Amino acid sequence: MADGNRLSALVVTPEAIRRDPAWAEGGRHARKLLSITPPFPSECIAQDMGWEPGTDGTKTPIVLTEDFECAIFESGAKEDRHVHKLATEVYYVIEGILTLEINDERREYRPGTLVFVFPGTVHEVICQGYYRVVLFCSHCGGPADKQVM
Repeated sequence: MADGNRLSALVVTPEAIRRDPAWAEGGRHARKLLSITPPFPSECIAQDMGWEPGTDGTKTPIVLTEDFECAIFESGAKEDRHVHKLATEVYYVIEGILTLEINDERREYRPGTLVFVFPGTVHEVICQGYYRVVLFCSHCGGPADKQVM
């Protein structure tokens, strides 16, 4: 670890993501990799830069950060219509077609597309069809920054 408490890097491969039980039937369909909040009981602080999902009762590693989050989610994940006071969210479509409603305008986005949603913008992921997205969130303020509409 770089400073004794934090990794200098986290490497997440497509193969490791495919092995994640979050994508299995009945799974969460979402996985945080970087978080500003303490780990859930099913998670632990990452000790190795090579990320591997928790399987067979082991915990899934995450990296704690001060103001940046990263998650992967797909069509089965729950995402409410919301707005952030401070955070900017960046959606990167890796598979399928993502439908986002931004300020009451609904659009579809295909793989390779980056969508930046700035503070004060009401937005919602619309669950239709299959998609897998990487979500980056900068200047995260945690639950206090997000207002569900």
